[in-house]
Amino acid sequence: MANECPRRSLPCHLCQQLVGQTELELENHLKNDCPEGNVECYFKVWGCEYTGPRKSLNEHLKAQVDYHYGTVGTEVAKLKTVVTELQETAQDLRNEGASSSPSSEGVAETVDKLNERMKKLQLTMVQKFDKIGKLEKAAEQTAKKTDVQKEAARIDTIASQTTTLANRIQKLEEKSGQGLRARKGGATQQSLEQRVSTLENQISLHAMRLAEHDVRFQVHGTTSYNGSLVWKIKDYARRKRDADSGKTLSLYSQPFFSSRYGFKMCARVYLNGDGIGKDSHMSLFFVIMKGDYDSLLSWPFKQKVTLMLLDQGGGQRHLSDSFRPDPTSSSFQKPTAEITSPPGVLVCQPRRFCQQLQLPDG
Repeated sequence: MANECPRRSLPCHLCQQLVGQTELELENHLKNDCPEGNVECYFKVWGCEYTGPRKSLNEHLKAQVDYHYGTVGTEVAKLKTVVTELQETAQDLRNEGASSSPSSEGVAETVDKLNERMKKLQLTMVQKFDKIGKLEKAAEQTAKKTDVQKEAARIDTIASQTTTLANRIQKLEEKSGQGLRARKGGATQQSLEQRVSTLENQISLHAMRLAEHDVRFQVHGTTSYNGSLVWKIKDYARRKRDADSGKTLSLYSQPFFSSRYGFKMCARVYLNGDGIGKDSHMSLFFVIMKGDYDSLLSWPFKQKVTLMLLDQGGGQRHLSDSFRPDPTSSSFQKPTAEITSPPGVLVCQPRRFCQQLQLPDG
């Protein structure tokens, strides 16, 4: 091939494009750009087994949004299980300290177990945090990058708090060891109990943050642009227990819009009630959110709002309430924050009546 031009372009054997003059450029094209090249789904680390041509990947991502976020939610649920185990271990440590104050050996042994569980939680968080980069790349094709960055920031916060918690456990372990070497000091047991109490509070905070994170994954779904929202709350029984215990006081629905470029809105529910309805009623709010096209809209928000709790058992005992916004209220002006303060609220009948409505758990 002595007559070949040394600067000739090399064709790709898959898409037939002329892509470069060196084998390295051709290899880079096949790896990163070729529309016919096989690629794996960005969500493979979360369990998706899709493999196909690069040109079809975007369609797959759009078609499988619910599945992808469902797998992410499952992983978050597993992480919550680890935190629950930590809470139980911390309680065991507290009980042991209260029942056997002369025995620092038993406390130290339990602290060792707690420390080991904390290391496992740290490892899990590192794995989840590593996957967030891939999640952000995938979500650029299916959602706003700013939304994904917020999710990543929340996990970053959890990871940071986990590190802080691990450091506290390390110090607790060191203090326990000092107590074994100087049991005649007298104050070691009380110090351990105080530190265990602090540890329990920190773990509870982790559980609450993870619960909130789980909720945010659950609300991802199809978006309505006709001003109507049908919101079905997944795992209702569990979420109701979380509300009763104070772990997750409220839930937000997925956003919906009055039109394609209209007002951005969502619903917020307190399953255990809010304000005067706390512990006795269910409270539902209508919320105005900050949207991308607010500068094009006419403010204040003036449209009639109807809130309804649907009876899914066929009894047609729906509960509803309607209101027209107060144009002088700051809640209906152009938002300056991501979410405005809830203006319209439906406080339904006492919870025992709500529970009589058919509310499937799925």
